[in-house]
Amino acid sequence: MIEPLPRPHESAYAIYLGCIEGAREQLRLAPHAERVRDCAERFAAAARLAALHELDQQSFGPSEESERKLLADVYRNRIVGTSVPSPGRALYEKLLNLVEVCPLCRVGRVRTIDHHLPKSLFPYLAVVPDNLIPACSDCNKTKGDTAPSRKDEQTLHPYFDDIGDQQWLAARVIEKTPAVLEFHIEPPQGADLLLSARVRRHFQVFDLADLYRIQAAVELNGCRSELMIVSDAGGASAVHDHLDLLASGRQRGHGPNSWQAAAYRALAASDWYCGGGFRLD
Repeated sequence: MIEPLPRPHESAYAIYLGCIEGAREQLRLAPHAERVRDCAERFAAAARLAALHELDQQSFGPSEESERKLLADVYRNRIVGTSVPSPGRALYEKLLNLVEVCPLCRVGRVRTIDHHLPKSLFPYLAVVPDNLIPACSDCNKTKGDTAPSRKDEQTLHPYFDDIGDQQWLAARVIEKTPAVLEFHIEPPQGADLLLSARVRRHFQVFDLADLYRIQAAVELNGCRSELMIVSDAGGASAVHDHLDLLASGRQRGHGPNSWQAAAYRALAASDWYCGGGFRLD
């Protein structure tokens, strides 16, 4: 699940002015600078309160379609599409190198920058640092140009949301040959209802159930021989203890809501699996 990241400290106003400096359309873009700054502040305030669904798209971009496209193109042409040193390009490279693994799924490698609220719908946020998240290509494409319209449609934001050290991600063993793990969300006792809905939404939007199932299948195949040795030496109880130890290690190394920790917790809790469900014969 999501990995919290430190918020970028760069000023949206300074980034925007740095991006448009020397641009062919600078005279058209310059009057929008104040609106970019104001919208950046509104975005941050709403993100802190999990209220991004309340932001009015019409006030986050000019009414003219040509001007909206021009603002969106600032990101494409003056940040991504240039190697010329500038505040925007420096921010882009910093975010790409901020973390190696995608904070949205914690599986894919960071290859791109995702706009938490799409620049096509919120042009004034096209270069706002708080709206730019390092991500893998799959998460970026899966999310697409969508924006929440209700509280429970908001996905988690790595700069503003942290689900803490409690366990939200769980798995169950499907007793078939070969064994399969299915992942789901189990909110901890007493969890906030809105946060629970948002965690489930994040899990759904980024298709994490399928992603984690595939990752777990590779893991199960890789550890089969090891479990057979443990089983032959000490039986089901030895397999349980071994898997329990692996679960503790994965939880310590990757966190309680990593797919690895959830997978080994489920395997250790399955009498069927510990009793030989990992075998293919």
